[in-house]
Amino acid sequence: NSQGVVQKTIQFSEEVEGYPVSLDVSGGFLAASTSMSFLKIWNVSKSTPKQLGATRKFEGFAQQPLGEIRSVRVNKDGTRVSLLVDQRLNAQGVPAENGTLKVPDARIFVYDTDSDNFLEYQVGQSSVPVAHFWDSTDARLLCCEVVPQALAYSEKP
Repeated sequence: NSQGVVQKTIQFSEEVEGYPVSLDVSGGFLAASTSMSFLKIWNVSKSTPKQLGATRKFEGFAQQPLGEIRSVRVNKDGTRVSLLVDQRLNAQGVPAENGTLKVPDARIFVYDTDSDNFLEYQVGQSSVPVAHFWDSTDARLLCCEVVPQALAYSEKP
């Protein structure tokens, strides 16, 4: 039977949070990003999924958007979530929500649930991260695959 059976459902408010665009499960934890740049994390190891903390908007200190989330990965104990991001640029090459050019960001972001902050790491000059994975035994180790790319967004020259 290829139809499957619904075991549990997780609700999203499409008007406020948007619809899910990226999901990852690791060690009993589920992370999801939405079309409106929200991040949610659940403990799914019990019979009923339990959301960890509040839904978090992917934005910086002055509530400026940090980009469009392309991919999420959660570590084995649910304390950190790594994110790959795209930027929308306007004709001048400046990030803009209504920008027409979508380019990969040269940074990888990590959301730390303990400090409730987004950390950012530059992966290199004219390089972009294309894949990221947390170690299955040590929750502190993050692996990132990087490829050269001429057209990549970087805040630093």
